Amino acid sequence: MDLSIKSGTPEEAAHFLSTIPEFAADAYPPEKYRARLLDKPHLNLLAVANGETVGCKVGYALSKDCFYSWMGGVHPSWRRHGVADMLAEQQEAWARNQGYTTVRFKTRNHCRAMLQFALRRGFNIIAVEPRAEVSENRIWLEKSL
Repeated sequence: MDLSIKSGTPEEAAHFLSTIPEFAADAYPPEKYRARLLDKPHLNLLAVANGETVGCKVGYALSKDCFYSWMGGVHPSWRRHGVADMLAEQQEAWARNQGYTTVRFKTRNHCRAMLQFALRRGFNIIAVEPRAEVSENRIWLEKSL
């Protein structure tokens, strides 16, 4: 397996993430990525295998101490191959080197694989935003770097 992590653009991230089944119906356009990242320290990572993008992780500064891992995903055919861990390790190393002391993200209650991934990587649940449907509750997680 020829897998590498490289920096990408907001447009590349938007395009790739629109192909992920969990995001496809409500995919953000590239303009949303550019607007969200504008004037903030940020990082766009792409996982590439054999010349094809197979994963992505986008994040930005929430504060001088906290980095927000905003969007990310791995193509279904590449899940359970360590791609998400590689992306997270690169993002966390970059954030640590930039002086951030925590990384934070949120997911939905029904995204059990993401919750398990986060807990396995040392994240703690710090808040829950209730929704009408319990499966749609937003769960905030944070990890010390």
